Amino acid sequence: MAVAGERVVEALRASLKETERLRAQNQRLLVASREPIAIVGIGCRYPAGPGRSASSPQELWRLVRDGVDAISELPDDRGWDLEHLYDPEPGHPDRSYVRHGGFLPEACEFDAEFFGINPREAALTDPQQRHLLEAAWEAIEDAGIDPFALRGSRTGVFAGAMYHDYGL
Repeated sequence: MAVAGERVVEALRASLKETERLRAQNQRLLVASREPIAIVGIGCRYPAGPGRSASSPQELWRLVRDGVDAISELPDDRGWDLEHLYDPEPGHPDRSYVRHGGFLPEACEFDAEFFGINPREAALTDPQQRHLLEAAWEAIEDAGIDPFALRGSRTGVFAGAMYHDYGL
């Protein structure tokens, strides 16, 4: 009978040790879940005036500091019929009543192969999505991290983007 009692005591002690281990693990998980979000790198794309863009935080701050006017004429590399696009009266379908705006000069450039996207799919992809891929990659590089090292990890990139009806 003493052997059975010793086994019960041994099982209770093991159970208590496991309960303590699980409590400690739960506490570590709770602490980790309350950690703040860390911003460790930045990538960006902003118009910077005729034929220029700001594609780094330093260039963006220079624009702000210097009060640069980033507005330029409608670009001629987008396949738009600029002769017939302008109409001074707002509200006409397929027309613009402005001749200037904030444009990225390299909006038509994209290294689809680098991102594993075939050229046909890349041509049909919203340019904002293509720039988002590039800017996310640059944000990770800006943080001093090898993007390939993050494959399969729980890493995210926050993106602020303007809504656009590209498909329409």
